[in-house]
Amino acid sequence: MRFDRYIACAMALMLGTSSAVASTPHVGNGCALADERDALEIKKLSSELMVTSETCHTTDRYNAYIRHYQGALTGNEKVLGVYFKRNYGRTYQKSYDDFATDLANVQMQQGLNSGTAFCGLLSEVFDEVMVLDGPQELADFARSKPMAMPIHAVACAEPKAKSTKKKYTKKKHA
Repeated sequence: MRFDRYIACAMALMLGTSSAVASTPHVGNGCALADERDALEIKKLSSELMVTSETCHTTDRYNAYIRHYQGALTGNEKVLGVYFKRNYGRTYQKSYDDFATDLANVQMQQGLNSGTAFCGLLSEVFDEVMVLDGPQELADFARSKPMAMPIHAVACAEPKAKSTKKKYTKKKHA
């Protein structure tokens, strides 16, 4: 999602002209594997921190988060790409962009509804997140926080591991 698009959506939300889509959960055509559900959680957390940084004027803390977890966040975006491609096909990019915009809008609205407490509460999240170790802890942390999420990802049955054992059959001798 381009940053200028985010700002335009945030401004529309603050002016009360947000779309009804922002409050409607998206449901994919399929399901999300465990790593994809983790990726959605990390995206939720990253978006919340971005909204906080813009609302509370803490871009330095957000930039530190991005630098600290750059590798994990890059890998996370790749996993999200796989999820959206599988579930939305040719419209995956638009679906992803809509999801990211709706996520920021819902989180911005949640922040506006929290009033002046929002910045204080989310400032603590920056402190907590910077001591986490990698993408799994980020996902677990995000899952534990009551943050808005405009998508409902149903869990897929995990693929079975391929067996490395070879099956031997007796050859019949003529």
